Amino acid sequence: MSDLPEFDFENYNARDPWHFPPQRLVRFAFEARMIFARSRDKWIRIKPYPDARFLIFHQLAGDSYALGTFAMMLRERATDVEWWNAQPETTGNLDKMAIRANHTSMRALLQFGFFHGVAKHLDHIFRQVLRNLDPEARENGAVAFTRVRRTLFAQTGLEAYEGLITLILLIRDSMAHNGRFCPISRKDLKLNYDGRRYAFKNNEEIEAQEWGFVDTWDFLLYLLRETDQLLNELFQSPFVALIPYIQARYLEK
Repeated sequence: MSDLPEFDFENYNARDPWHFPPQRLVRFAFEARMIFARSRDKWIRIKPYPDARFLIFHQLAGDSYALGTFAMMLRERATDVEWWNAQPETTGNLDKMAIRANHTSMRALLQFGFFHGVAKHLDHIFRQVLRNLDPEARENGAVAFTRVRRTLFAQTGLEAYEGLITLILLIRDSMAHNGRFCPISRKDLKLNYDGRRYAFKNNEEIEAQEWGFVDTWDFLLYLLRETDQLLNELFQSPFVALIPYIQARYLEK
């Protein structure tokens, strides 16, 4: 991470969203890009374009970079009251509180959009890999993602990652509820993954600090590292490694 600008975590209060420094989001985005760019650069040599095993990392790295560019724009203008009031679309009388609320909303939208994209990429690649492994799974578009991933994990010996996918989907859904855990069942949830015990309480805000992370962004970065590891292990598993070519869905005719 030496080529990324420094960020002062000592003076950073993760529990104060009203004074969120945009540089925190910039750093997250480019750390995420570095994770996936390493795998992208590896898989372009193993299964180059248009193989989906390269494309998934290319897409994730690209999404991370796009998030970083939005974050840099927030860094420049997010809290600039004079700039916002000079825009013809605004009322011209925004105060610091309104600007901070706007900043918070934009941040939440970027967070949800980015992580929703991660979940969709996983859904797509899992279905494409399973279609190549199992002739009976050729038409799996209407099958629930839960069944697809469990079938795929069983065939590749990666069942230990089921908890990771649960966390990713759970966190994604919470982002649509202002960071609160709001399951349809209205029941609390506990799960273990990678040596950590996670507890989610119905209709309560998710606190990543309770699990040993600096903030939510730190937790998301951890999930992305695990996602990168999962994808690499999936593509290197014996049966998947023998597949000559996996087509990306959007390239299908």
